[in-house]
Amino acid sequence: MEGEAASSKAALYVIRGCLVVPIQVELDDELMLQLQKDILERVNKTELKGVIIDVSGVAVIDSSLGQAIFDTARMASLMGAKTVVTGLTPGVAASLTDLDFDPGDVPTATSLEEGFRILVPAATHEVKPEEVEEGLEDRGDEAAGDRKVEPGEYDDQADQ
Repeated sequence: MEGEAASSKAALYVIRGCLVVPIQVELDDELMLQLQKDILERVNKTELKGVIIDVSGVAVIDSSLGQAIFDTARMASLMGAKTVVTGLTPGVAASLTDLDFDPGDVPTATSLEEGFRILVPAATHEVKPEEVEEGLEDRGDEAAGDRKVEPGEYDDQADQ
């Protein structure tokens, strides 16, 4: 039951073929481990272009949480989903630097949009409105790949 409660704290979204994980709460060790598990399970179950872990909603990131976030990004990358950490504020970046924190080879970006540009360069080209309408007629938003995925819920269609 504790895992279920922890899991409900963060939502996972699939947008433009990428798993987006907006962290909007302060994470303790238990919540971070559950979030890590949710992300890695989702990466394992689906074909994703990448993962974006957005920390713009977190006011303070200590070295331990920073290490856990960037370790999760490396794990997802090892599983084939390039991962970007977005939303580091100047204060968080400064405090992590003061702590001699090294993000290693994990790319960072200031915004979600910049994160998408890193992960899906082809998606940033200009798309004509008629191209979108033709591809999505009578198929709904889920056909576009933009939908909320609850922790523990996996898209069965992606497994086929």
